[in-house]
Amino acid sequence: MSIVAAIFSIVVSLGLPVGIVIYIVVAKRQLLMPFVFGIGTFLITQIVLRSTLLNVLQGFSWFVAFQTFSPVLYYLLIGGLSAAVFEEGGRWLVMRFIMKRNGFTGWADGVSFGIGHGGFEAAALVGYPLVVLLVYTPDTVAGINPASLWLGGIERLFAMMAHVGLSLIVLRSVTAKKPLLLLLSVGLHTLFNFLPLVILHMGAPAWLAEVVLGVFGIGFLMYTLRTRPGLAKKEKET
Repeated sequence: MSIVAAIFSIVVSLGLPVGIVIYIVVAKRQLLMPFVFGIGTFLITQIVLRSTLLNVLQGFSWFVAFQTFSPVLYYLLIGGLSAAVFEEGGRWLVMRFIMKRNGFTGWADGVSFGIGHGGFEAAALVGYPLVVLLVYTPDTVAGINPASLWLGGIERLFAMMAHVGLSLIVLRSVTAKKPLLLLLSVGLHTLFNFLPLVILHMGAPAWLAEVVLGVFGIGFLMYTLRTRPGLAKKEKET
């Protein structure tokens, strides 16, 4: 069962993003650049900037003490808010100074950006590592709790839904010149990261954390579908 669950997670977190890339390259090449911008935003904000900053902070005793003795506040400020500020801030900067100036302001552009961001994150955090384990050390995969593998794939699916919805909110913030929407995206992203961490910290089962992520993910999906008519047409710069 662990192997089957691992394959499921690989299909969701690696196969799905790769399939979307192939589709874009073959049929929707005009969406390739927003997709690449989404990948670049994740790489710069999370891998280069935020991860580097957190690694530096780990060298300070006060930060380690904060992480140890105030875990809930740590989850809120570091696990939730810092990720939200870096990622949503990065989204806004790219959309404001690159995408808007080059005409990538439509609904499909925002969706492509979000899939690039969330898809690459899923592939990097779950898909690719699982492929390596499955190919080189299948016995290790067989020893992993199947439930954690199933939940890992489902979590990445919800996260991709979230990244698409958040990308559309930030894009709307840019095109409509509504900074409060940027603050909304930061707040929602913070809660999306923070609540599951607190649930697990309280000793609740992992599936409950996934239910919370599912509520957010489905909410973001509904927002994405609902906003399509309003954002499908390119918004003109004023």
